[in-house]
Amino acid sequence: MVKILMAAAVFALAFTFASSMGIDIITDAYGANKDICGIQLCSDIEGGYDAWIASMSDDSSSAGGDYEDIATIAIPLHKGYYDGQSIYYIITDASEPVHVDVISESQGWDVTHSPSLVETPSDARSTTYMFTNGIRGSGVHGFQSEVFTSTPAHTDSYSPLAGHIHVTWAKDVTPKILDSERAILVAAERDDVVLTEIDVVINMPRFIVTPAQAEMLDRMPERMLVIPLHYGFYNGEKVYGLILDSSDKTHSDLISLLQGMNSNYTPSLATVDEPTGAEHTSKVYFFTNGLEGPGVHGFQRQVYSSAPDSETYSPISIHAHVTWTSDATPTILMSESEILDAADAGDVILTDIPIAINMPLFVLDAKQIMALPGNFAPFGDETIMDSDDGTADTDVMTPPSSDNDDSADMGDTVLDDQDGHSETPSPSKDGQHADDSVDKKDVMGDEPTVVDTVPELRLARASVPVDIPMHKGYYDGNDVYYIITDSSDSFHADLISSSQNWTVEMSPFLTHAPDSSLSTAYMFTNGIKGGGIHGYQAEVFTSTPEQSGTYSALTAHMHVTWADGSTPRILDSESAIIEAAGLGEIALEDIDVVINMPQIIWPGGQMMIKDDLSINDETPYGGGQIVEIDTDDMAVTFVAHRGWGPDGRTIYYIVTDATPSGPANMMGVVTADTAADLIVSAAAVDLYQFANGIKGPGPLGFQPGIASSALGDLGYSPMWRIYLVEWNDPADAQLLQTVDDIQAYLDAELITITLARPMNANHIVNCPFIDPFQ
Repeated sequence: MVKILMAAAVFALAFTFASSMGIDIITDAYGANKDICGIQLCSDIEGGYDAWIASMSDDSSSAGGDYEDIATIAIPLHKGYYDGQSIYYIITDASEPVHVDVISESQGWDVTHSPSLVETPSDARSTTYMFTNGIRGSGVHGFQSEVFTSTPAHTDSYSPLAGHIHVTWAKDVTPKILDSERAILVAAERDDVVLTEIDVVINMPRFIVTPAQAEMLDRMPERMLVIPLHYGFYNGEKVYGLILDSSDKTHSDLISLLQGMNSNYTPSLATVDEPTGAEHTSKVYFFTNGLEGPGVHGFQRQVYSSAPDSETYSPISIHAHVTWTSDATPTILMSESEILDAADAGDVILTDIPIAINMPLFVLDAKQIMALPGNFAPFGDETIMDSDDGTADTDVMTPPSSDNDDSADMGDTVLDDQDGHSETPSPSKDGQHADDSVDKKDVMGDEPTVVDTVPELRLARASVPVDIPMHKGYYDGNDVYYIITDSSDSFHADLISSSQNWTVEMSPFLTHAPDSSLSTAYMFTNGIKGGGIHGYQAEVFTSTPEQSGTYSALTAHMHVTWADGSTPRILDSESAIIEAAGLGEIALEDIDVVINMPQIIWPGGQMMIKDDLSINDETPYGGGQIVEIDTDDMAVTFVAHRGWGPDGRTIYYIVTDATPSGPANMMGVVTADTAADLIVSAAAVDLYQFANGIKGPGPLGFQPGIASSALGDLGYSPMWRIYLVEWNDPADAQLLQTVDDIQAYLDAELITITLARPMNANHIVNCPFIDPFQ
């Protein structure tokens, strides 16, 4: 989804940014560390720091090499607020996959998943307020723009790494634009909004613009920032990224001069170099001598210890210097292992530098690579002049043999056949060749042919509407509207199915749910006739989603029976029931049955309704699961999602609630933290979702998920623990449709499966399987 735009207006914007944030401005604003100049002490330079800066400005070659060796890439530019003023920012990385998926989809440019960011020390973060309801806008959740607590001008508090606080407007309050932290806090004091801290960190580098630039940006239908693109090496391959912020002023100035655009001086990043935080960063190696080239210090390009496809990836990199010894013959090193081997051999000296740099990396697709300058393309050549004798060493990207048939066209459509399975064409390699590694031969290969195809799965009826009967009950004297989808025993399943004319599914394993994951519902077995399950007054609940610490859609049941001689009346709260029981008017009986009764409307709230009420094969997964709530006809219309059962049969499911709050908010469902205790319970079963590979209608933007059980199976449960399936090499991705498929590819070491833990918490989703066509 990464976009490269060549519009003149966008390029003009880039030059405007570069000039408006030039080195003189940031030097005056921030001051400078005048002790170190590049790779030597400023005291060793005639004229000191000022002379060094002047020489750098006049002649970039004094840093070693021609730094015009930079490409550009266009990244979506978002507008937010700081202290009542507009501020602009980009989003490059997020600590958990739900935000990665939602932001990538909304901005049309891929955000990189970096789980380690959530461990960033608090003093290395800034704060961002995100709105979860209220006035529609361009914010991450579809409402007003984000509000920040600092900008790059505030060196004492600014960090591009933003911890998040959700802002939710209270019911019956008229939302308005809040454009400062102060305005938000005042609204919170008045109980107009509720503030909820969430455990997610997003990399949101910010830029300061003048009022005139802001006015120009606001007129643009699609704001894009053209920004310098660098490449370095990871495990012998080219990797692409940005250099945005540095914890050291001198390095910030140096990078700003060389790339022609400001690298923000961000002292707070230095915190991540402390022992408690070092494991939450990656490392980048910069060369201080050896082969001359376009690296930051004038020598070969940098080497990264991790990349977006590695488990240890972080955009925040600790700085290490690589210095060739006097008796060694420099060569180009393109991996951390090569550098460490050279250090073990005594050829290079490694020096850890207490500098942290914000260097987001990302993956480019075939079109983007073709648009890059020749030396940036994966098969282009890079000539690096040897600093001793002036001879050229050429590292060459050699294309794979023409015998390699890895460029097969996946095609755009997978046709659905009548038994719920899909025809599976051979996947391509995302438009790239299988071997993109750097070959250090002294030969230039032929220019490769890049296949412009992306594996994508299109399912018929991937999303369909389903109308589900609603029931009315009580909580604390107020009305509650809910649905009934599953029961642990056949008696209640049959009874409710018959009365509501819509099938309640059998899930015997729900009886294994721990008490901590259940709420209580009181059912009346006699008394006043009404719409309750047994034909009498409506059920009474002990909690709603407003009681987040106790609410659960899974309800243990208590039968309420009026005693002979008592005069039945409506009891609309637990306290009224307990009082009547104390008077001997009713008898209470604990029933060993668990029923899934998700609440749709409750006192003070209701489930989110999607903005786009149309449902088709391309309906977004998040942003709400309901398109209509009809209290007159007592029905609610859900989006039913298509997937596969364990044996490949087609299944449909709805989503009603989840834990933790991050994925629940992204999907637009109720947060039910009590479900967390189901993570090791037999009441929850496994659902496999795909985090990469073939694009499709799954929740993360890839192929649909595969469930370990389905309707009619003894082990079926609507409560799902989520496992993430990732292709070790996305180019190997095939369409998987059964649990056996997953096991086979796992045994072949082609995929990795991990238990999903967004926000570093137990993740359970209430996904009742249903028949949408009954």
